Amino acid sequence: YLKTTASPVRGIQCTENCWYWGKVIGHPHEMSLSLEESESDLGLKVTDLKIGTGETIKKGDTAVIGYVGKLADGTIFDQGQYTFQFGAGQVIKGDDLGLQGMKVGGKRKLIMPPSLAYGREGYGNLIPPNSVLHFTVSLKSLSHSGLASGYKSSSTP
Repeated sequence: YLKTTASPVRGIQCTENCWYWGKVIGHPHEMSLSLEESESDLGLKVTDLKIGTGETIKKGDTAVIGYVGKLADGTIFDQGQYTFQFGAGQVIKGDDLGLQGMKVGGKRKLIMPPSLAYGREGYGNLIPPNSVLHFTVSLKSLSHSGLASGYKSSSTP
């Protein structure tokens, strides 16, 4: 098990163990990174496919997204709709970081390094260890009520 105080963010040193199995856990500055810093410092790749015209997502909003998740070879490992509280750690880190600034009605392609997805362990038989993941995500709706935990609300994006 990898535990270190080395930070994935340039110029930041953790005061506690920040990495575990290739995932960042509890990094004191990570969720405060802008979208641009997430791309340059953490290797997240973000492409807007459609700019939405609705409300902009903000930390604490309850979001409904439609998504298709693919491995680097194009194999779809999951798709559907997911409801979660943005910025609360109810999704993989690449989603919380990569959806910043997105507007309802928008669509984005996110390419996440393993450290922002499922890391060294992967996820069951669906996602191999150290996988780069490709997501196409649509922001369907937002509300300002809290949510205790995220959940998959549909198998159709």
